[in-house]
Amino acid sequence: MEAGVGGGGGGYPPSPPEPPAEARAPGSVPRGTSVAAVAGLSLPGLSSVSPSTAPAFTQGEWQPWAVALIGKLIRWLIVLPLLGLLLYVGHPFLLRAMGRYLITEDRLQKAGAIAVLAGDGGVGRTLEAVRLYQDGHAPKIVLTHQRLPKGYEALVRLSLTVPEERGIQLMVLKAMRIPATAVLQVSERADSTDTEMIYLARLLKEHQIGTVILVTDRSHSTRARKILARVSGGKIVIISRPTRYDTFDPEGWWRSHADAKEVLMEYAKLLNYLVQSASAGLTGWRKGGSDSAVSAEGTF
Repeated sequence: MEAGVGGGGGGYPPSPPEPPAEARAPGSVPRGTSVAAVAGLSLPGLSSVSPSTAPAFTQGEWQPWAVALIGKLIRWLIVLPLLGLLLYVGHPFLLRAMGRYLITEDRLQKAGAIAVLAGDGGVGRTLEAVRLYQDGHAPKIVLTHQRLPKGYEALVRLSLTVPEERGIQLMVLKAMRIPATAVLQVSERADSTDTEMIYLARLLKEHQIGTVILVTDRSHSTRARKILARVSGGKIVIISRPTRYDTFDPEGWWRSHADAKEVLMEYAKLLNYLVQSASAGLTGWRKGGSDSAVSAEGTF
């Protein structure tokens, strides 16, 4: 056996000589030609890089991306507990702010009418309107109307007479000696606060009432005011006056099941109001009814 390169018996045999250019096959590349040269690229310094000088990853050495990832994890491990602590300490302030936002109570002034929104059973809001009327804040009381609760049709079939909310309101007004001529009733039954405000705005326009005291529950007052302002096009001066007989507590509503339910429902309805407002702004759509009001005279 012939000796290898360097005289060692275990060496590799020498490479065969490079054939002359004229003897190479067409399209072949001379041995040792770099990839960049084959591609026609000129990369400075590439030809000078050899396997012995190329950078290599040493075992135990951290890659830059790994160091950056660990740094981010450490920062989050610091930030997340701080955020949790802030939420734990500050959540009462946030919850109180949520409760307070639902209540809008304006400074009282003279108005053309006191509007009592339907939906509370006919007592608390009506009593507030009575107090405002007796204190001389407005010469008229307007009663809106809601759809009949489920089951009232069955009462008729059973020949039972049970007053609905409108009947209870009229009973309260009569007992408090409010003149029948001072009361106006919206005739249409509303199926939402939106339609209720449309019917109310129409009545106020027909009676040329430009300023109204809006009476409703505390947690309902902000949304009700916004809806009436929207449907009236800002042409009615609205004085929001939640009833004093409502027990909703904005400072601790999360401790009461009933108050918590009110807050969750109101914020869901506020979201729906925002969606409807955006839709109405784009399409100019409005919904309404026919006859807007009837006099309450003769109904007591």
